[in-house]
Amino acid sequence: MKIKDRIKSLRRVPAGKLLPNPKNWRTHPEQQRDAMRGVLAEVGFADAVLARETPDGLMLIDGHLRAEVAPEAKVPVLVLDVTEEEADKILATHDPLAELAGVEPG
Repeated sequence: MKIKDRIKSLRRVPAGKLLPNPKNWRTHPEQQRDAMRGVLAEVGFADAVLARETPDGLMLIDGHLRAEVAPEAKVPVLVLDVTEEEADKILATHDPLAELAGVEPG
């Protein structure tokens, strides 16, 4: 199987300048927001958000919560070379695929 590398670049961008994806289907209750703020305060950013370039700017694909709770922070952004349709597929499958993982006892 040939797998494409769709990562175009890594940028550090003020989170408040990232455009939320209007197709984002995830909601983030206050308890989750508080937990994310706590982890960011203790550890910092340890993962990049995903975005694609649009005529209006960088639009998020994944990482909406991190961008929302830290709008002034510069966040690492993996800019992907994907179409809107491909971004929709990533948005729809990224978290659900991760949730399919099992738990190693121990």
